[in-house]
Amino acid sequence: MRFILALMLVTPLASAWQPADSPPLGGPKVREEPARPTIITRNFDGSVKPPEGTAEEAVLDLLGLGSMGASPEDHEAAERVRVILAKRGKVLEDFVFDNVALLTKLDTAGNTGDKADQLALLAEAFRKLAPLREGGPLSSQIRAALPRGKAEQFDAILREYWEAVIADRMSRAKPEGGFPSRLEAIAAARLESLGREIERSFYRLLMSGEFIYRVATRGLTLTPEQSRRLRAVIEEHYRVTGGNDDEAANRRLFAKSIAVLDDDQKPRFIRNLRELGSPKKAAPAPTPPSPDDVEGAGGG
Repeated sequence: MRFILALMLVTPLASAWQPADSPPLGGPKVREEPARPTIITRNFDGSVKPPEGTAEEAVLDLLGLGSMGASPEDHEAAERVRVILAKRGKVLEDFVFDNVALLTKLDTAGNTGDKADQLALLAEAFRKLAPLREGGPLSSQIRAALPRGKAEQFDAILREYWEAVIADRMSRAKPEGGFPSRLEAIAAARLESLGREIERSFYRLLMSGEFIYRVATRGLTLTPEQSRRLRAVIEEHYRVTGGNDDEAANRRLFAKSIAVLDDDQKPRFIRNLRELGSPKKAAPAPTPPSPDDVEGAGGG
């Protein structure tokens, strides 16, 4: 609707502006400026659509540092950035794995609208995410890794995106009335961006099998070969099942996993699987065996 109204206003103005000596249907000759690179896209209601990953990653994709035609300098910068993003990803995955209960409480508090509980839980999460803030904001770390020209482009595109997001949020009324201040808009946008990163880390852990691997091997000391084989078994399971809860596939996964372990490792492994409990439905895991299964598992 907003787009239609804008179009209704612009069309008569454009017609009135047409010079008298212009051809009847030709319109004025206007020199077209090349489109500026941008990561801003909008939803049907005109709101700014967040990118799939972080805004910083979206800008990097646009700059094409690691593309075929990139310079050696850009390829070197792409590798530096890859290290930065990998480190951040590891911090987020560790946070998710260690704080599933906290994240569940946050989700519950958000659904019930308990603001006091939300603030307390967010403060706890903020404290536990301290490693994420080491080295400064992600944008600053990436900027420092880029050649000067690319750093300037990165800043300009990123700044334009955040200004659009903030303006969008400030134009939308709050449920309780009034409009967000600039500070409120910035805080909400940044918090939602971090929330999407955390959610993405959780699903990456889940769908790669890494979440199940970490839970199942908690308290176990595996050899590098055992670790490699067990990861491969779990990754294959998730690749084949797509994360769907398949009882037969889960039992095959258990049989293959237990065969990797020594006899003294198996009881702890099985106990870890049993402790998964309800998450099993959300994240299919090797089915904990019956006593008969354990006895028949044999040697490593």
